[in-house]
Amino acid sequence: MTAANACAYCQRVAKLTREHIWPASIVRQVSGRFRYNANRTKLLWSDLVINDVCQSCNNGPLSELDTYGTQLFETYFARYITEQGSVCFEYDFETLARWLLKLSFNAARSVGSDAERLSRYAPALIDKAVDLPQDFSIALDLVLPSDIPGVGREILPASNRLCRIEFTNGVGDWCTVRLVAINSYYFWILIQDKPDAEVDMHHAQAVLSKIRGTYLEPSATRVTLMPSGATTVEIHKDAVPEMRAKASKTAALQYRKGFRR
Repeated sequence: MTAANACAYCQRVAKLTREHIWPASIVRQVSGRFRYNANRTKLLWSDLVINDVCQSCNNGPLSELDTYGTQLFETYFARYITEQGSVCFEYDFETLARWLLKLSFNAARSVGSDAERLSRYAPALIDKAVDLPQDFSIALDLVLPSDIPGVGREILPASNRLCRIEFTNGVGDWCTVRLVAINSYYFWILIQDKPDAEVDMHHAQAVLSKIRGTYLEPSATRVTLMPSGATTVEIHKDAVPEMRAKASKTAALQYRKGFRR
């Protein structure tokens, strides 16, 4: 049994510090964008933190992963993909995977979902000498802007989202699917929870058919991406009412300003 004041990553009992679920360096650059918290089923406009990480892990290996994530943000994620076309994405698979799993583990602990599943990666997230379990794959999709139904206003894929993906057609429990969304870039992480011999291939195909994008090869360092056709509104159906309300409020404010002129 883990002690109450043990670090979520190294399991050592120590003084615990605040760990940003999203790197603070990225949060500062997306101020005003929405971040989704499934536990509260609403969009949040504030920064999200957890308080179960020791200073050694927080300021050491986890900070190094966030530095890599920030570099990717400044090189790729900060610019929206607004039309069909190819993007050459360069990556280091081991570092990218560790960063995405770290984000997912942080988010999972904050809402009490998948934390135990993701904890098996914790040793490799803080120690490069520890091999990552080879039980997951990553696909990357580019999401395009789209109009909000009933508003007629184009919405950019301006969101940072960390969540578990639920399937409603009885695809079984052979895997866990997590999403890490950063503006136009949507990383789908498929974690296999059962050995191949126990996987129902019909269920497996049902899941795989719903994951869009291009799978990232662990042995590669670059990939050419093309948008799958997924749009902001399609992906964020649960957020449409709030996006519509925000768009209507903004339009009304602009109208009043114009009237006062």
